[in-house]
Amino acid sequence: MPLSKQCVWYTALLWCTYTTKKEHRFASRWVSGCASRLHGRIVKECGLDKLHDLVSPTALTHLLEVHQSLLHHDCLLEKESETEYRTARNQILKSIVKCFGRDGAVDHLTLLRLVSCTIHDTSLPDVWWQSVAPLVSHSMQQDQEVLSVASLLSLIDITENLPSIDSKLQSVLNHDAVLVLLRRYFEKDAPHLTDHRVLVFAKYVQRYNDEQLSNLSAILPKFLLQFVQREMQRFREVYQEWHPETVRLFLRYTQHSLKEAAELLYKEYFELVVVPLLSAPPPNRSPQTRDNAIMQADIFAPVETISPLCEIPRLLGDVKIEVSLLIKQSLSKWNVNDVLTCTKILSDACRASEGGTHTLAPHTILREVAHLVVPYIQRASPMQVAKLTYYFAAAEVREDVFCAAVMERLKEFLNTPTRYNLDLYQLGGIVTGLTSLEYKDGTYMMDTAPFVLECVSVKKEGDLEVVAKLFSCFSVKQTWNFPVIQALANRAADLLQGDATLSDKDFNSLVLCQLALLRLDTPHLRITETLLQAIQRVKDLPSLSLTDSVVLLSLVSRLDLGLVKTRCAEELAGKEGRDLKLSATVLNTLIANILEHKGDIPFPILCEIVASLSRLHSVYFGGKEGLSSPHLDGELRLSILATLNELHLRVVGCIPAAPTELIDIVLEAYSTIGKRDEELFRIAADRVSATAEETSSIVLASILASFARADLGDHRLFVEMIPHVRHVAQYGTSLDVVRVVSSYAKVSIWHYTLFVRLAEQAIALKSSFSTALIVELLGAFAKVGMRHEKVFNEFSTRIESLGSVLSLEELLSLCSSYAKMNIRNKRVFDTCTTQALLLLNQVDTQAKAVQLLDAMAEVEYDQVSLRKALVKKFPEIEGNYQMFENNVTDEAH
Repeated sequence: MPLSKQCVWYTALLWCTYTTKKEHRFASRWVSGCASRLHGRIVKECGLDKLHDLVSPTALTHLLEVHQSLLHHDCLLEKESETEYRTARNQILKSIVKCFGRDGAVDHLTLLRLVSCTIHDTSLPDVWWQSVAPLVSHSMQQDQEVLSVASLLSLIDITENLPSIDSKLQSVLNHDAVLVLLRRYFEKDAPHLTDHRVLVFAKYVQRYNDEQLSNLSAILPKFLLQFVQREMQRFREVYQEWHPETVRLFLRYTQHSLKEAAELLYKEYFELVVVPLLSAPPPNRSPQTRDNAIMQADIFAPVETISPLCEIPRLLGDVKIEVSLLIKQSLSKWNVNDVLTCTKILSDACRASEGGTHTLAPHTILREVAHLVVPYIQRASPMQVAKLTYYFAAAEVREDVFCAAVMERLKEFLNTPTRYNLDLYQLGGIVTGLTSLEYKDGTYMMDTAPFVLECVSVKKEGDLEVVAKLFSCFSVKQTWNFPVIQALANRAADLLQGDATLSDKDFNSLVLCQLALLRLDTPHLRITETLLQAIQRVKDLPSLSLTDSVVLLSLVSRLDLGLVKTRCAEELAGKEGRDLKLSATVLNTLIANILEHKGDIPFPILCEIVASLSRLHSVYFGGKEGLSSPHLDGELRLSILATLNELHLRVVGCIPAAPTELIDIVLEAYSTIGKRDEELFRIAADRVSATAEETSSIVLASILASFARADLGDHRLFVEMIPHVRHVAQYGTSLDVVRVVSSYAKVSIWHYTLFVRLAEQAIALKSSFSTALIVELLGAFAKVGMRHEKVFNEFSTRIESLGSVLSLEELLSLCSSYAKMNIRNKRVFDTCTTQALLLLNQVDTQAKAVQLLDAMAEVEYDQVSLRKALVKKFPEIEGNYQMFENNVTDEAH
């Protein structure tokens, strides 16, 4: 093979290695091996310093671009060191510099590409910039005729990075010089260049953000404004020569600043291009007859035709019917890639819509064509299915027919993954899309578990992003598969190991992993430890946005580090140096970021802030003043309370018009930390009373629990809510039932019918009751004095099953409740006695011993071994129970 061809192949192989590095490990390894061998042959035959005699400057530029990409993206070939590649790069630069000496060897576009690919490299030798600067200066002075569109696009890219350009070039490649070239290019009378000039115009405007786009007429150069106005006026005359992409770019960047002109262009495009495609019948026909005629006609429109119509969603509503019919008629003639393009266009339009009925047109169209996409799913590849699912999820358009077809296709992929070349990235895209769409049938998560387990734990596939997304999907769908969860957590921890600093994408993936662990109530020491360290290393923490600050505050508030450390005790064994701590500096910084926006925080976000501060206070300070925590570096209690006080007026001002779901969050936060604000609770009570008919009984139950917990029992509110919370007895969970019973018991309101219905629901759900819920339920019945023997006796079997996990406080409360209602259930007292003997060391006060023995004496139950053990531990109480012992002895005789 000639050496010049070898160089071309070498360049291509390098580029393939770079593009396949992350997604196709084995292909990348093979390609990099070929490139390495070819690199050796080139160096052996002539050396890289002689390439300028054998290869064109354009090929050398391409080779340089690849080397720069490999060096700056840390994607080095496996058999070559970074030093070798940097040396090769410098040799290529020298060869290019030698080409500069030949007249006409380097054109303007090649020069700009060279500057573009080296603009951020500070390690380049001075000879490079000394050689490039005069050539660029000379090239910039050439006539505009030699400048191609690609040259202008590269030039615009370079000027966006002016601070990074070497000082010798800044005087040449400055904004004014670029404007001179652009003005000469746009003022030239050449109608055939319309599409090219629109592309350059769009590239130039991309530098402005969304706020500036609405004021382009004030910041664009005059010649560009004249060009826009002139071309819009000429559209009707030469619309046959305009490409749909040209119209789309024009509409995208002028719809805000030149609103009238953009709307006129939109309507003209529809009338001149789209309407003739419809072959619409005369307008005097009825809409139904007209639609039927269109559906029967043989209509076909290229998918690009749809794109401009979706750029302005507010105008799409006026032509929604025609666009929908056009897509439906053309869809059967499109291939899978065309369907993907159409779906992406509609999805982008859905995300760009500003809300309101009139801007829901793209959502409506996408929903109408969803069932027509199903046949394409049956022959789509895994990557195409993943893209389709993503587009529907991004548009927030869920159609069960579409989701069912995707799920069936996913099962085919999983049955024969090698046939379809299914990998973890494609699977992650499909699963993430279905989960985002909240599809009701969650069996697809169980189907994917074996494949995910094999890829993650055996093949060690997947980067941090895809692992985090899959982890999040398993947690959101509550698919409890411990091997998969453990494998995903370990894989994420392994990928994070050794990273001193995390990129923004990796940090977001780490947050997703931690949220998944919290959702599944599964601690993982390495992930939590890495997250805490990563948060402390965030460089721009003081300048984080409000949303990011709230997300981080919410996340750390949910981390009960004491619980994590306890449940990961085995992993911590022998590693006492590792400790979990929250940095007070980090938390104070997050709080400060939030307080900067306190005047304009939306109420839903404000509720999450209050809830997060409440969780921090209750977890690390127990809601008690002066109680410190070993997991905090400093005293934060006063800072948390001060923040709540600063936000208090804003919270009170929003309550009168707030939804009850958000009121519930605020009241729970205030009651948890013991913040008894009578004004806030009174306003909340009025709001809840006014909206009770529209509020779920579950939410009302939680609100009443907050009132009772804060010891602000509004008797009027509790009485008014009885007809509403009774639905908890039909739909409520075990927690909801306990909340209602306990709340009414705390405020001493006893409604017989309500309690009887709740007792029946509790009995039906008794298998889901934990020990804490059982204790609270029976304690509430005992407190109001309602002797419901059925509920006490039915729960005796559940108490017996959970007896081994009863704490001392729980068994004391149970015995007292049964004794107060005089329910002599031997099974319960036997269970409590057995557990009390095991927990005898925890009976540290005489009062606890007396409480336990008094409860047993009340129901005339005597367990001799327990009584003797307690009397031996507290001799002072022996006389109090001697009479009870004699009575039991007499009855035995």
